[in-house]
Amino acid sequence: MPNLSLFARVFLAIVATTAFAAPPANAQQLKATDRIVFIGDSITGQGGNNATGGWVALIGEGLKAAHPDAAQTLVALGGSGQTVGSWAGIEKNSRTTSQTLDVKKYDVKTELDTPADAIVVMLGMNDVLSPSLKDTPADIEKWATTYEALVQALKARTGAKIVGVATVTPCTEDPKSAKNRVLAKLNEQIARIAKADGFALLPTNETAWSIQAEGRTWNSQFHITNDTVHPSGPGHLAIAMGMLTGLGEPIAAKYLRDGKLAQEYVRAAGALPILVTQIAATSIAANPDRKDVVIRYWWHGATGATDAPTVHLASPEGFSAAKDLHTPQGEFRTAGVCDHLTTAFTVTATAGAASKTSTATLPASWIAGITPSVMAGWTVRNPWTFDPAVGAVPIDEKLATGVGFGDSAIMSGTTPIEWTRFTPSNEYVGGADPNSIDFSGVGFFSSFSTGYAARWIYSPKERAVKLSFASSGWGGSDHLQVWVNGASAYAGHFGRVPKEQAVAETKLKAGWNSLVLKSAHLQWLWQVSVGVSPLAGDDLADLRYATVAPK
Repeated sequence: MPNLSLFARVFLAIVATTAFAAPPANAQQLKATDRIVFIGDSITGQGGNNATGGWVALIGEGLKAAHPDAAQTLVALGGSGQTVGSWAGIEKNSRTTSQTLDVKKYDVKTELDTPADAIVVMLGMNDVLSPSLKDTPADIEKWATTYEALVQALKARTGAKIVGVATVTPCTEDPKSAKNRVLAKLNEQIARIAKADGFALLPTNETAWSIQAEGRTWNSQFHITNDTVHPSGPGHLAIAMGMLTGLGEPIAAKYLRDGKLAQEYVRAAGALPILVTQIAATSIAANPDRKDVVIRYWWHGATGATDAPTVHLASPEGFSAAKDLHTPQGEFRTAGVCDHLTTAFTVTATAGAASKTSTATLPASWIAGITPSVMAGWTVRNPWTFDPAVGAVPIDEKLATGVGFGDSAIMSGTTPIEWTRFTPSNEYVGGADPNSIDFSGVGFFSSFSTGYAARWIYSPKERAVKLSFASSGWGGSDHLQVWVNGASAYAGHFGRVPKEQAVAETKLKAGWNSLVLKSAHLQWLWQVSVGVSPLAGDDLADLRYATVAPK
């Protein structure tokens, strides 16, 4: 591990002006003997079950550091898979019936029947993740009504004088994903309810995004979640800091930030000097496989000084050149056709005798779309099963051949499919695997939605290849169909086993080949990887990729 005191000086110098959310005007400071009950889902369960690094324990540690006489009782009632609606049912049923959730030492009836000084509610993740709501004003308004009624019922039952409502933490680590856009609407409702009812608004979502952005300047692989949903170590700190801030405990939040969070950045960064790069790309309308690429970089010198390095970008052949830069942080812009499975850009920073190189890689994209929920083909059994013959729709035959992708006239029933381009990245399940597609990055879906994705692969010669399939998520039970040049290459349930893998053999013809997948989705995470890999004696280095069907 690098020298902590050296890193601490660098860290504190950089973040001294970084502003985290101030306590809201209606925040009420906790008392030393308060009993605080946390209501939530698996994130609260994980926070309560981890006695040292969980966010509930971190809240206790921060309070103890800020107030040596602190002796609060912290009770975590978190249940995996729980939504706002299901928690309303738990609260009602627990008036007469005992029940435990994820933290087995707590009986819900006993804990809610015991008076509490404060309650904290953090719910909404599973409403969007499963999901149990649609992205419509009516559904979101109904959700908010149920949420407010639940919080008021918990307040009345426990007699809590302090009520904190926490914004929902990120679902995927891309703030622009469909999941996070809907979560933003739920968080707006939570803020509205807090203001109207005099609750403390706890900025857990906002703190998580701030920590992610800051951490990415030290390591491009820095994550606030372990799986795009549940918190990592920094994610637990984000929740604890956001809750403490909202509850009027900024000193406790600062203790966690200056101590444990700084150590997370130390571990992420490694030894100084360091060079960190991030990459983003936007398709050009006239040719979606030609992209405007932005590569951002951060240079942290070995002595902590804001030295001015010379920073050079080496782009692949065919991309526009970028001039050298001379600042500790900045961005390069270039443009070109991304027709390899991965396109690599190399950034080199030199300051005196110190030099560092970082490679930013852009995976090939998919063109993809999602249909509305259709239960046809699904059979209610244990487990659920999908019959592809029953679930077939008229557009399947056309899309299987690679025809119709991107065409707004392609209909699912009476609804046009909205096509988009998904580029794998570290923000989604599957990470930067160029063969991965996480439909959370395609659009907002519900249970029984169907997703289609395609790409075209150019091979200069006919060759036999392996088709490789993988699922990276912790939940889901989808049915996958794959076609190569219109011929069926795979069909079966996929994702029931965590990190499931499979292979099949197929042939690529000389010229352009269509690779098409159809995924019938049940619920929870929705990701699959489908790609070609070489047989012995081949390396596939001469393949080219496109998201526009060749003419």
